Amino acid sequence: MADDIRGEAFADLPELDEVNRDFKAYVELWEKKYGGAQQASQYVMGWYEETIKDKHNTYIEPFSMPELTRGKMYKFRYDPVTKDRLSYWDQSPCIISLGLAQNGKCEMGININFLPKEARYWMMGEIFRFYEADIIAAADGKQWRRANEQKEVIIEYDLIAKNLKEWGLDFAIRQYYLNQMQELYVVCYEEWIRMSMAEWNDYDGKYKTMNEIEKLYEEFVIAARKKK
Repeated sequence: MADDIRGEAFADLPELDEVNRDFKAYVELWEKKYGGAQQASQYVMGWYEETIKDKHNTYIEPFSMPELTRGKMYKFRYDPVTKDRLSYWDQSPCIISLGLAQNGKCEMGININFLPKEARYWMMGEIFRFYEADIIAAADGKQWRRANEQKEVIIEYDLIAKNLKEWGLDFAIRQYYLNQMQELYVVCYEEWIRMSMAEWNDYDGKYKTMNEIEKLYEEFVIAARKKK
């Protein structure tokens, strides 16, 4: 199995019912288990690449449906149609789907790659706290770690925005054309924990580094709070 690629120390699996309503603390526990933030990120990115090569592994699976399933996590390569009008974009988005955008043409999602680590862990934790029962139920029983078969969770933007908007939620909201997504994979709910640790840093445009993206995020949060 893909989880054995780094030896027995990495064979254990994070589980949703162990989060105990503190996603951030649980992720940080696993981060330490993998040797710290940098080592955890490197491990997860390597684990992801090995897992998608394993045709028998159901933790991360190819996705080919006409619409993304709301509430699920997706990882893909992306070349924006409007990049001539963008100052930056993410070439390897990792999103939590919020369903179709209002225009009915684009998929909308929270791209966690645009959030600095502390904000990412906390914000994903808040989403998990809001929808914990639904997420665990969607991944229960025979659906355990079966990415394609797990049920949808209707994550409502208006609900999560009440707590998360002033912390930069909208900075991470993006719209994507499904036909522009390449190497599209769906990630099971259990693997939110590991995927949140990865620092893909695959930005393009005027701003190409995580430091630059974090600065933009900070400026966005300051401006958003002034409007409140």
